[in-house]
Amino acid sequence: AVIASSPHPFIIWGARRLAKAAGAKLIFEVRDIWPLTMSEMGGMSRFHPFYLLCQKAEDDAYKYSDKVVSLLPYAYEHMKTRGLAADKFVCIPNGFTENYFRESKELPPELADKINAFRARHDFIVGYAGAHGIANSLANVIQAFDILKKDTHAGLILIGAGAEKKNLENLVLKLGLTNVLMLPAVTKEQVLNVIDVFDVAYIGLKKSPLFKFGVSPNKLIDYMMLAKPVLYAIDTERDPVLESQCGIRVPADSALKMSQGIQMLMKLPKDELQKMGQRGQDWIIDNLGYESLMTKWEEVLKG
Repeated sequence: AVIASSPHPFIIWGARRLAKAAGAKLIFEVRDIWPLTMSEMGGMSRFHPFYLLCQKAEDDAYKYSDKVVSLLPYAYEHMKTRGLAADKFVCIPNGFTENYFRESKELPPELADKINAFRARHDFIVGYAGAHGIANSLANVIQAFDILKKDTHAGLILIGAGAEKKNLENLVLKLGLTNVLMLPAVTKEQVLNVIDVFDVAYIGLKKSPLFKFGVSPNKLIDYMMLAKPVLYAIDTERDPVLESQCGIRVPADSALKMSQGIQMLMKLPKDELQKMGQRGQDWIIDNLGYESLMTKWEEVLKG
């Protein structure tokens, strides 16, 4: 089989040529729905020439592929509007390998010292590790800590890089926040040591109709595998946090509701937070291990 995983949809054309030449099955894997993402998140006109080119690639992918695999549980609701037959669709989400969580590496001493000093000044740490982009809704969690700054000893750690990083740093300066620590990106093996400092791990996405098809973010797997309670601010119909009861859900794009959610978590006894985190870890192990996901891939390749 030729598996075309789609950071962008144009990969389908080269993959189709390879599959034809080899007499192989063609599998198209959808991680983000293109070109819909460009209109819903970026505001691009659906009549823009580049959008139309992406649309042609997406339609061809659904037409010519033997199977279409997506990380998103409800992606078929969109795909059927572009002509995908129901028997072609399979959902296989992101997963994990337990070995990865045994391979953490030490942080640079200067970075570790910053984190330890910040931890010493704050009783409760909410943290985020990952991309700093428009979609990640990090301005809202910063504004939530602006609301909290007078009433709690909570602190926020944001670690990562991305197009919005500078704007977020400027927002922290503008608000005069001393309860927010912004750190540069580190390796995936090192970031596990940062997440380990969090009392609660945050994940959010901007409110968008795009997410009605579901999400499968890798960072959520990291949080849950490290048994961290999760503050979940994504408007989706179904999510692992609700299913596993490993945290709380707040509306996307609401700094006030987010601040209230953080205060709710702060009031819980430490043993209850630990139980929350453990429920998340147990759920991930039962549902998203690569061994079980590979069984689904084997069925796709045989079918």
